[in-house]
Amino acid sequence: MNKQDRGVNHPLTRLFLIPHMHMHLVFSQSEGKAKAKSILNDFKTNKIPIKTCCLPVFLYCMKLYDPEKSKSGLLRGPLLVCAFRAMFMGTSSALDDKVSSKPSNAKLHGITQVTPELIAYVAAQVRFALCTQVSWRAKDKSFNLINFYYYILEIIKVKSKDNWRKNLLRFWNL
Repeated sequence: MNKQDRGVNHPLTRLFLIPHMHMHLVFSQSEGKAKAKSILNDFKTNKIPIKTCCLPVFLYCMKLYDPEKSKSGLLRGPLLVCAFRAMFMGTSSALDDKVSSKPSNAKLHGITQVTPELIAYVAAQVRFALCTQVSWRAKDKSFNLINFYYYILEIIKVKSKDNWRKNLLRFWNL
């Protein structure tokens, strides 16, 4: 698959990249299928721009998401979790609890617990994987991956209450 066919150009990757403030309109279809289709089209044609501060759907666990609480389910998305496991625990553990016979990247690098920096790193890598860019660059139109990394860190370390942060890190370190 050509990478130009990903990002907003592919219907599945477009769903992962939708800014969280629009996802309840697309996924719940409470506004109707026409509204959902309109939002997806506006997103594809850049009428709804992809900005660094717009948290994409892939960061969220939809089972936990509540549109009234923007942090509900945030940084617990299944794609984010699978990517983390594949990158640090090995590809065989991405979808289940299989343990590889080879040492994992986490073990090779002495990683014993998940930190906010690792969560932000994986989020930036997943965002890059979903976009149309062929090679890694900081900017993807109006979206900046480096700023995204630091924005995720700011959400975890500065803009969140201690209880939310502790629960998030407990989730990742189970």
